Amino acid sequence: MTACETYDVIVVGGGSSGVAAAVASARAGANTLLIEQNGYLGGTATASLVTPMMPNQSKGVNLTEGLYEEVLLDLAQRWGGAQRFSDNNPGWVNPELLKAYLDELCTTAGVTVRYDMTLIGVERHQESISALNCIFHGQTVRYQAKRFIDASGNATLSYLANVPMLDDEGHQALSLRFIMGGVNLEQLADWIRQWDPDNKNSAIYRHPNGHYMLSTAHTLDDDSWLLRPVFEEGLREGLITEAEAAYFQ
Repeated sequence: MTACETYDVIVVGGGSSGVAAAVASARAGANTLLIEQNGYLGGTATASLVTPMMPNQSKGVNLTEGLYEEVLLDLAQRWGGAQRFSDNNPGWVNPELLKAYLDELCTTAGVTVRYDMTLIGVERHQESISALNCIFHGQTVRYQAKRFIDASGNATLSYLANVPMLDDEGHQALSLRFIMGGVNLEQLADWIRQWDPDNKNSAIYRHPNGHYMLSTAHTLDDDSWLLRPVFEEGLREGLITEAEAAYFQ
């Protein structure tokens, strides 16, 4: 085992929540470590094509202000890696630029980031966590801290620390994001314009560098979606199932 490092706060998981927690901790003056199992930050926003990073409101109150807005504004102004389309959603980002941006954000805030780290064990003293054991390229690494934050996405830290967990068989519904190559985006944009010439349900943006960013989304019960006839035809011909057509983005 390599030598132990000690911090004030350790955050497990470098997704959007973990980055926010680590940056806030470091900005508050705490010596902060962020450990991430991938070689980059961002979680599903950079690893699973979950873009846009959606804003959220409840009863007119903005629930996604603060670091969320800071990241998108800075990413758009300095890096050109975020766009706001006619739907007024600011969260459309370039996942590859976001990886680099979040790394810079953490470094500037004073966060120590350790990539390629897999959490394998937790040490406890009485009722508190005292240290973490991780694997880094075949070596075991030990980290101590006063406070620990579980942003692993799967409650891995909590589970290893024997924190009481909810035990039921409920699971989040599956979704699928994928990349398709060989698509003529200019022709696809023209096809979308034929169905939605006024961009009521879709967004078409052509960057000065020539790249296209296209967006459209619907739910099966949305009668106003102008591409709905295409999905109805697919259902009739058996090309897609009703479950697959329930939500499309």
